[in-house]
Amino acid sequence: MNGTVTVDSTVGNDTLFLVTWTAQQPQMFVSDPRGKIYDTFSVDANSKMAYLKIPNTAKDGIWTYSLMSNAQTLTLTVTSRASNPNVTPITLDCKMNKDTSTFPSPMVVYAEVRQGSLPIVGANVTALIESADGTTETLELLDNGAGADAFKNDGVYSRYFRSYKTNGRYS
Repeated sequence: MNGTVTVDSTVGNDTLFLVTWTAQQPQMFVSDPRGKIYDTFSVDANSKMAYLKIPNTAKDGIWTYSLMSNAQTLTLTVTSRASNPNVTPITLDCKMNKDTSTFPSPMVVYAEVRQGSLPIVGANVTALIESADGTTETLELLDNGAGADAFKNDGVYSRYFRSYKTNGRYS
């Protein structure tokens, strides 16, 4: 599993990458926007989890990660705190209306983007949805008040997800 995480200038303190797995510990590394590689995760094999705390303030920009493993469920959670206590960080809260579906019933993908209590409008929000077999679909989420989006410009971006081929779990 490879991907990217964007750290913007409003966050960067106490940045933590948390990895969990279901079978065998994966090979893991994270690379900062300048290419420095971090691979010294603290591992708790009994709990099947590992974490990497970025020292000082994480550099803003695009971070890449790689989790290499045999077929199993892996999760990655990234958290970061405000870099300046006087600037409210931008936050993203993502969810689906359900995590399993029966074909052809669509699922709804939601992403709420805020800076404090204020909605962020005009953002480009893209969801990556992974099926149980590891296939990933890309879905652009919209805040236009149409389709699955109830209210225009409220900072909640959403879309119906219909591009699945089998019944099962999607995340």
